[in-house]
Amino acid sequence: MVAGELRDALGVDGSPTDGGVEFVADLGVLWSAVSTLRTPESIRVRIASFVASDFDTLSARLARAPWHAYLAGRDANVRVVCHKSKLYHSGAVEERARAALAATRLPHKPGADVHIRLSHDRVTVSVDATGEPAHRRGLRDRIVPGAMRETLAAAAIRAAGLGAVSSVWDPFCGAGTLGFEWLAAAAQLPTFGARELAMERWPSVRGSLPARVAYEPSVAASATASRGLRWYGADRSVAAVAAACANAEALGVGAACLVATGDFEVCANSVPDGTAVFSNLPYGKRVTGGVDDSLRRLGQLLRRRPDLRPAVFVHAHEDLAVRLGIPGERLASFSNRGIRVHLTRFTS
Repeated sequence: MVAGELRDALGVDGSPTDGGVEFVADLGVLWSAVSTLRTPESIRVRIASFVASDFDTLSARLARAPWHAYLAGRDANVRVVCHKSKLYHSGAVEERARAALAATRLPHKPGADVHIRLSHDRVTVSVDATGEPAHRRGLRDRIVPGAMRETLAAAAIRAAGLGAVSSVWDPFCGAGTLGFEWLAAAAQLPTFGARELAMERWPSVRGSLPARVAYEPSVAASATASRGLRWYGADRSVAAVAAACANAEALGVGAACLVATGDFEVCANSVPDGTAVFSNLPYGKRVTGGVDDSLRRLGQLLRRRPDLRPAVFVHAHEDLAVRLGIPGERLASFSNRGIRVHLTRFTS
């Protein structure tokens, strides 16, 4: 999903790996990736790669890394992973890295996150270009327990194939993460608020990066209205609905949202014909009881309302199609907070 967004948004071909996507980019493309992509949790830049099977070689090569180009201060967060290497003690590797940073004579102030990975004696040194994890958009203040991360929501939206729909209903909306990410993607809104990105602090590029377009609630209001976008949310939790409404107003999309408190079957009466369904079904900590009955009634509703299509769900039920009583197509499977979940689309 990340590789697809990278290709579609920036025209860059990336290579999916275990846990990430590798790509080559110049400074301009890198900045666009860091500041506009919605699915990556972070983007890291590799600043050194070498083979080291002893600590003397490791120290010497770390000392040669171009730290001054990327770090504004030497008090960086150093994270080390060792895998099948002679240098297997991550604490000792971190100690050498901090010694190399101390020798740079950079000032004592917070630096970026530095990631060092050793695999079969190959050492890769990377610097984080994002800063805080990208799911912290700097936009929403209100969340509820078990909320989906914005980056995962954005990936699910890409895979769900909802690009052509103008209205979406979430019968288990929580604080509205899926809905707001869908609105932002459909209206082509900026990814981040006013929060600083780590790349903006790099000494080598400070002051030379293009101006970043930050999220503006007034612009969001105009963009969603001009496209006729509408999001409907429902949840039995009064606190969740209050959080969703507060977030909608803060994001400037309150006029595009209709959020109701109550059982989804009752709330469905306010959902117009032809509205797509997109929801993160209750599982894990979000489960408060009655899941089997809720899924049975959800299936009955979807069979009564074949106009509510496509219906796409993030869920932890291997037999969801059986429970709902309608055939579905599994689009993806992944881990969310340690729980194996699936993305399934229902069109009939």
